[in-house]
Amino acid sequence: MARSLRIGVFVAVGLLAVFSLISFITYLPAIEAARRAGFSDDVIELGLQKSFEARLIFWGSQFAQIALLCWLGLTADGRRLAEYWLKSCGSRMWLAALLIVLTIGIARELLLLPFNLLGYFHGRRWEMLAEQYTLLAWAYDYILSTFLDGLLLVPSIVIFFWLLKRFPKTWWAIAPAGGAVFAIAYATLAPLLLDPLMNRFVPLEETKWKDLKPQLMALVDKAEIPVKEILVMDASKRSSHTNAYFSGFGSTRRIVLYDTLLKQLSPKEVEAVLAHEIGHWENDHIVYGILLGVLGMFVACWTLDGILITSLRQEPWLAEAKFDPRLVGWIILLLILGQWIVRPIENQISRIFESQADLRSLELIEDPQLAIDCEKRMAISNKSNVAPSPWNTWMFSTHPSSVQRIERATSWKP
Repeated sequence: MARSLRIGVFVAVGLLAVFSLISFITYLPAIEAARRAGFSDDVIELGLQKSFEARLIFWGSQFAQIALLCWLGLTADGRRLAEYWLKSCGSRMWLAALLIVLTIGIARELLLLPFNLLGYFHGRRWEMLAEQYTLLAWAYDYILSTFLDGLLLVPSIVIFFWLLKRFPKTWWAIAPAGGAVFAIAYATLAPLLLDPLMNRFVPLEETKWKDLKPQLMALVDKAEIPVKEILVMDASKRSSHTNAYFSGFGSTRRIVLYDTLLKQLSPKEVEAVLAHEIGHWENDHIVYGILLGVLGMFVACWTLDGILITSLRQEPWLAEAKFDPRLVGWIILLLILGQWIVRPIENQISRIFESQADLRSLELIEDPQLAIDCEKRMAISNKSNVAPSPWNTWMFSTHPSSVQRIERATSWKP
């Protein structure tokens, strides 16, 4: 059985390697579609080149961590690491499991550090980073975000292994309920506690763009949604990337505009972006995202439980129970590979949500040409890949492509 599991992993990694090579292939019909949408050859080539370089860094980091996890999840070395911490922790298996995860996590961060540094210099090369965003500032952000991730990870690991031990037959049905509580708490509290640690958020009326507020609030009133304030985020301290987003849950729901967006877009274009975020608000996309996430977690936990049952007392783990820390490396490897299975599904759902928000934006602003101009300006400003291949869109894109959005706006009728 262990041999079959290993073969399954190697087949999955092999398929991923094949896809990684395919992801670099340029799709000529997408280039022609971008030209028809009004993008120049220079803009198209710039986006393709930037995307090509980013994909090299991305795939390098992915296969580096997969290699690490195959080593610690499929060999006796991973079991020996677990046995070292088991010996040190005595009967406290939850603590041994926690220390194993932290050990693997530290090894992973050290392994991926060169790729993350390459990502920084890639952003610098393409002039997407602010001049004042030095390597030292990047390092501070990197350490802070890693620390915050660790704070969230520790209780999750302890609870996960407690469930495996306390409810070995039904943990997979209980865990998604706990995941739902965590997701709601995170969505509610992150805008208040976590987001301000990384950025500064200021009400629109307290910024130099305060004259925009009546115009934007008129759009809010038209949509009849309870937005009390629009916040501006100091994104320009790190990059020139333009964006906006809707976050929060319940009373903490908010719409955030990047200051880079306000600097680079006209007032009417900012209105179009706000209308898109209103679309997310009206369609309760955060709520549906949590519900779908819980459903996906249910399927994932049920599948993981079946794999763990077949892994007991098998080489190289020699685990006696599902909560045995010797299985930690194996579990992490399965979770990483499982992400690649659900990624296209998650992205398809995200693209549906984005399309719904786009449609609502068109209904609110009633100006398809404005939506087209705004999309073009943001794509050019962000040096986006406006001619992605359909297979890369399927696997990676959380948003419809710029061409798809332009085509939808062109064909929209009030």
